[in-house]
Parts: sequence; structure tokens; C-alpha cells
Amino acid sequence: MPDKPLKEDEKREWMLALAHTFPSHQQLRIWDTEAVDHRATHGASHGEKVTAQFLLSVWNQWHAYDAGAFDLFEAVRVWDEEHLKAFQAWASDPVCF
Repeated sequence: MPDKPLKEDEKREWMLALAHTFPSHQQLRIWDTEAVDHRATHGASHGEKVTAQFLLSVWNQWHAYDAGAFDLFEAVRVWDEEHLKAFQAWASDPVCF
């Protein structure tokens, strides 16, 4: 993460890159919170929903998304090793917008 504040399009690029570190979200082509939130509540697996909750909370932890709030303990319970590694990489140098 750069030391200077990011422009909106730079934030979206950063979020897309973060999302791509999670296997369940590598298909995203743009960072669109409404699309991520909608998918989390319409046909996503439980693990995909938890990942969406995490990503949405990084983007805006104060917004009440339809997907619900991120719960770290639930994530640790349902994520596979690849998802946990992606989270650990983010947690080693966390960024929230």
C-alpha cells in the first residue's frame, strides 16, 4: 500500500487485486461492491459468502451490507488453507478504506 492516499480508481484496483488472492473471488473482473454483495446473498457457498463479507468490510467496515457482517471466527472455521493464506497475507499488512 502506498504512503499517499489513493484515488477512487486506485482503491478499486487494489481491492480487485486483494479479491484475486482468494480462490473463490478470482473470477471478478472489476471491484463492484453491489455485485459482490448481491452474489454473496444469491447462490454463493457459505465460504464464498464469508469471503465476500471480509472483502466488503475491508472496503467499508461501517456499511451494512446485505451479506452481513464479517466474523473472523466463522471465517477461520469455514475457509480452506488457500483462503486462510490469503487472509494471513492481508493481515500481515492490513489496509482498510
